[in-house]
Amino acid sequence: MQAALGFAAVAGGVTALVRWRRRCFERDSFIDIDPSLGPNDDAKLAPFLPTSQAGIDKALEVLGVGPGDTLLDLGCGDGRVIVTAAERYGITCVGVEYDPRFARRAAQRVAAHALRSRVTVLHADALTFDIDKYSVIFIFLTPSGIDKIGDRLVEAYHKGVRIAAYMFRLFNLPVAAHEQVRGKCPVYMYDKSKPSYVLPPPISTADKSQRLVAKARRAAMARMVAKMRAAKAKADASKEGGKRGGR
Repeated sequence: MQAALGFAAVAGGVTALVRWRRRCFERDSFIDIDPSLGPNDDAKLAPFLPTSQAGIDKALEVLGVGPGDTLLDLGCGDGRVIVTAAERYGITCVGVEYDPRFARRAAQRVAAHALRSRVTVLHADALTFDIDKYSVIFIFLTPSGIDKIGDRLVEAYHKGVRIAAYMFRLFNLPVAAHEQVRGKCPVYMYDKSKPSYVLPPPISTADKSQRLVAKARRAAMARMVAKMRAAKAKADASKEGGKRGGR
């Protein structure tokens, strides 16, 4: 009984500590929630899907981020891009997030990494946010989100802003660099000061189908070989057992 009461007391203390730390983070994370931004799906440019660390590293690399740059992450989610950029390159970063839940989460990440002096998280609408005063912009948006803000990104590009787009490209701008993350996740970089990069032709539907069929055949062959080896091993074990029994 005493052990159970002691466990309950410890559990209650841990829960209280977690709640206290959460309140501290929310109080100290320098994020002002704009009540005028309601749950409007039309204003959202993408669902929350975190960029992999490998994707962040590659995007910052192709952007050529360095001293003097100011980075803007449109739809910063939980803030992992701006925190990585500030920690690794020591630059000033701003994250804009429409969803208040993730705006708070991003601000908490910034506070936890002690980056308040270099990183700002804003609960704001990217469609009306001033994006021209930054030297580099990172986006991981859906094609529909890119369509909504594409014209403003084109204007920023012509003003000399470098842009990195993860997964989905801007079709109305020439690509200056193109990299693949783990062989399947593209990063496109746009820089007016650099020559355009000729992208490889897209894989046709027929080629994709042929590759899928070939992959399925290889998988089926591998399963067949595995079954044959298992059957042979079982037969060999049975024979060996029979020999021992005969002796």
